Order: sequence, then structure tokens, then C-alpha cells
Amino acid sequence: MPIPGPRTTYRYCNEFKAIAVRLSQSAKVEVQDVAASLWVHPIMLSCWRKQAREGKLVGKALRHAMRLRGPEAGTSRAANLPRRAQS
Repeated sequence: MPIPGPRTTYRYCNEFKAIAVRLSQSAKVEVQDVAASLWVHPIMLSCWRKQAREGKLVGKALRHAMRLRGPEAGTSRAANLPRRAQS
């Protein structure tokens, strides 16, 4: 019988969580499918989604995703990209 070792706990950065939340909010995509593709538990992804709704999860990717869900949601992706400074 194998000897149990220390439990492995993964910590995910806010950017990863924000991207996962953004992916799970896409049309016709289920939370379980996104969680399986990112190798996280669906309950964990649901908790991240709740944190995002409550404003507890902050990240550049999440702010961008939330901004796209507003009036700009219908514009093209190129229109939402930051512009480069002209030299």
C-alpha cells in the first residue's frame, strides 16, 4: 500500500482565473467543458465566476472581458485593442 504524501495544492494567478471566467462566459459554452479543458474542477471555476460577479476577482483580462460585455460587445476585436503610440 502506497504511503500518502503531502497534498498538492495549486495556486492560480488572477490572470489565469480571469481568462477562465472570460472563456466560460462565451456563448454556447458550458462551464464543465471549460473547466475540463483547463484541468480545474468545475466547482472551482464556478467560485471564480462568483468572485468576478462580486468584484473580488481583479485582473487585466477580467477588466477587458467585463468591458467587452458592455456596449462595446458588438464591435470587432481590432477596435478594442490598445493603439500604439506614434513615433
